[in-house]
Amino acid sequence: MRSLKNKDYIFYILRKNLKSLILKIFNYFPLPWAKLLALKTLGVKVSYNSGVLDSYIDSDFVIIKDNVILGEGSIIMSSMIVGEFLIIKRVILEEGSTIGAFSVISPGTIVEKGAILGMGSYTKINQHLKAHSIYIGRSAKNLNEIRNNSISNQI
Repeated sequence: MRSLKNKDYIFYILRKNLKSLILKIFNYFPLPWAKLLALKTLGVKVSYNSGVLDSYIDSDFVIIKDNVILGEGSIIMSSMIVGEFLIIKRVILEEGSTIGAFSVISPGTIVEKGAILGMGSYTKINQHLKAHSIYIGRSAKNLNEIRNNSISNQI
């Protein structure tokens, strides 16, 4: 439960704010690997051949594998506060996945190899994006499912 009397919550907030400050400082470095170095130092498992510039990435429980591309303004969250509860879940972005510009990844999301999340979309908590599929919308749905539903509605 979030409360100033809860020491775990206070520790979480202080730790998160300190890590966010460090990441903001490293965002101003002109070299692309500077942010990756800061993320690795803070414990995020991220590959050096992934594109993560101009995106917000939580500093805990995030795994970013090879050749992942994060669009401008995308947000990767491994924790969020819902009501009185703090939700913390691991986020995994597999090889070759792409997150569109201004998209939001919620805690617990797994993006399989080669999956694409479209621009401005967001995932639900614990959502699983299947390999080599395209997901769009708020909340994200598989493009094939959207096409099949729209065809059946027209008949």
